[in-house]
Amino acid sequence: MEGMSAEEATNKVRGHKAALSNPHVSSNAKSRSKQAIDDLGNAHYGQDIAQQGKEEGHVLGGYKAAVKNPNVSDQGKQHAKQKLRERGK
Repeated sequence: MEGMSAEEATNKVRGHKAALSNPHVSSNAKSRSKQAIDDLGNAHYGQDIAQQGKEEGHVLGGYKAAVKNPNVSDQGKQHAKQKLRERGK
């Protein structure tokens, strides 16, 4: 990934992952795409620490919303509460 921006690496991985899920791509091409993804180290989609924190906030917000939503089952609410407890919220 040296000399390549995180965005470029992310886009390359996305393209190769699309090839893997495309039924019209040959098995040989899929094999090359899998190798390319491995070589790129899966490129973790170019996320830096700030972006990961932002996503964590969205996840927590979703769990909090699930607890308050009257359309969520009791089992779903319990699961959301458990996840919030695990994260200290």
